[in-house]
Amino acid sequence: MDDGNAELSDKLSDNVLSSNPESSSHYKGSTSMNTDLSRSTRTCTHTHTCNPPGPVAVHTHTCYHTHTQVIASNDDDREHTNSKSGRPSGNREAVRKYREKKKARTAFLEEEVEKLRMSNRELVKRLQGKAVLEAELSRLRNILSCLKGKIDNEMGVSPFLK
Repeated sequence: MDDGNAELSDKLSDNVLSSNPESSSHYKGSTSMNTDLSRSTRTCTHTHTCNPPGPVAVHTHTCYHTHTQVIASNDDDREHTNSKSGRPSGNREAVRKYREKKKARTAFLEEEVEKLRMSNRELVKRLQGKAVLEAELSRLRNILSCLKGKIDNEMGVSPFLK
């Protein structure tokens, strides 16, 4: 920042922050506003060292800045909270619907799991029944082969074999 910009920023800060009474004609009638602003306004001085672009050498200058704190009124806070309170209720409704759908889906899936478990039990019972039948079939085939062997021994050579 060079000296010209420092003067420009001083003029701008004076006009914007109402420290120049001629430029703030709309604040003249309100003394409470001026006292409130003067309570929340402070002035400070800064010294800067700048490196401007180009062949100009490094220089220092002093800037005067006025800092103002702006405090929102209670009415603005009420409007802000009222506008926010409307939005979460809609959001709550959407969340409630989502939770209901999720519960319904969970209940449906639990019913499906129970049906599949019952079906699985039936299939296991059938499979166990088949295993018993296969064991019985194997035992009967074994008995049949034993009987064929006894018959062949008693008759000699089988007439069917030539």
